[in-house]
Amino acid sequence: MFKSVKAKIIANYGLAMLLILAITASLFVSISSQKSEGRYINLAGKLRMVSQKISKEALGVFRGSAETKTLGKTVDLYDKILHGLINGDESLGLVPTENEEILTQLKKVQGLWTPFRSAAEKIISTGSTGNEDAMKFIEANNIALLKNMNKAVGMYEAEGQAKLGVIQELVIGFLIIALIAFVFVMRQMMKTIINPLHEIGVATENIAKGNLEVEINVDTDDEIGNLGKNLNRMLVEIRKGRKEILKEKEAVEIKVKDAVKEA
Repeated sequence: MFKSVKAKIIANYGLAMLLILAITASLFVSISSQKSEGRYINLAGKLRMVSQKISKEALGVFRGSAETKTLGKTVDLYDKILHGLINGDESLGLVPTENEEILTQLKKVQGLWTPFRSAAEKIISTGSTGNEDAMKFIEANNIALLKNMNKAVGMYEAEGQAKLGVIQELVIGFLIIALIAFVFVMRQMMKTIINPLHEIGVATENIAKGNLEVEINVDTDDEIGNLGKNLNRMLVEIRKGRKEILKEKEAVEIKVKDAVKEA
């Protein structure tokens, strides 16, 4: 296919570089995917902690030992993260959740969260004067909100593991292809460049030692092949010239012997 050593080297190393780039790209995608999945899992997991914090702070406000401002910030944080997980939030680095099962579970959490938030807001608005019904509602529904959010976290983790498994299979596939391609490249290099050069090297060593009966068996259609053919032609001419010299030498020796006899 390639009729020059330069083209063969460029083609072989070009193939190797393409494979390296493909493997690097697949690893980059794998790492990026893990980071993305990790962000969702971390934020979803954070909501479990935030819901408990809301319950604790609401009780503190109800008893007059905590500030309503702090509770308000915590409620807003829960609302922002939950909304981001469902609809996406650029500031949190989130895009809308596409997995229908996870989305259904998040909306279930949202259904529990809406009255939970209303109860917390009632406590914020009334302050330490208290809103016993709102406080009782928070205490009664705290565990349900926590359990359902915990289920959503588990679903995110399962999805992440599934995606990671697919990516790992792709990476392994790329590595296998790279290994096969590497073997192919090395075989081509050995067949078309290394072995012919070795053959020529051995032949030139024999010629240097005076062995002119060697024959270079290089059949590549490139500069190395041309070099082998030229060396073979050169050896033919050298052997031919050597025979002529020996023939002339014998003729001279015969003439010398005849001259000696005549004398």
